[in-house]
Amino acid sequence: MNIARLLQEAPQAQAASQALENEFAARRRDLENQQKDLKAARTAGEGRRGDGRGRAPQREKTLRDGQRELARKQNEFLEDLNVRRNEALGQLQRTVLQEVQTYAKGAGLDIVVADALYASQSVDITNQVLTALQSRKARRRPPSPEAADGREAAMPLRLAELAVRFGCELQGDADALVERVAPLHEATSGSLAFLANPRYRRYLAGTRATAVVLDAATAAECRSPRSSPATPTPRTPASRSCCTRSHP
Repeated sequence: MNIARLLQEAPQAQAASQALENEFAARRRDLENQQKDLKAARTAGEGRRGDGRGRAPQREKTLRDGQRELARKQNEFLEDLNVRRNEALGQLQRTVLQEVQTYAKGAGLDIVVADALYASQSVDITNQVLTALQSRKARRRPPSPEAADGREAAMPLRLAELAVRFGCELQGDADALVERVAPLHEATSGSLAFLANPRYRRYLAGTRATAVVLDAATAAECRSPRSSPATPTPRTPASRSCCTRSHP
């Protein structure tokens, strides 16, 4: 079986790639616009070098500061993109391996060898697994354009219900409603966000999410005076918390 081919040709791989592109599109556009603005400012400054007003040093300092800030944001962008790409690849690998196991059990196979040096068509199950992955994708209803850009609201769920479902300790308003899942830095009111990777911690203070799922230690930082913790219901060794956030 050719695992590399499955990871490349599976429709889930294309969907994950498109989802990443959509997630980072706004930040990419912002960086491109900032780069254009800096270039335009530098061009305009070069045209005023002989104005004799002594403003050139200040303009140069402003441009250097802007360039450093842009470089910092570009580095953050690449780091975040790489983290999310690795997360998506891990999820894709789990999906593919699960489908391989499902097919192997259904076909009564005793063993499946990945990436053999040679395998004849009679024993290579790559095409069969790929077909199964395509069928799985086809069975899922494609999202509408409104759902794709987040305008179509899903059925609202109470935080109390989500806390029970996911085994979280709830802090905050148990009756608060969430309609969608979104990254911390892109979340709006009605969104549920997750802080699963420390790299995204810098977005926690400014997120507009209605609720954030995070570890118990970090949850203590977002308690508000109006919060009333619910009864803990730990279901995993690492205690998780669902913390609501209030915004003006």
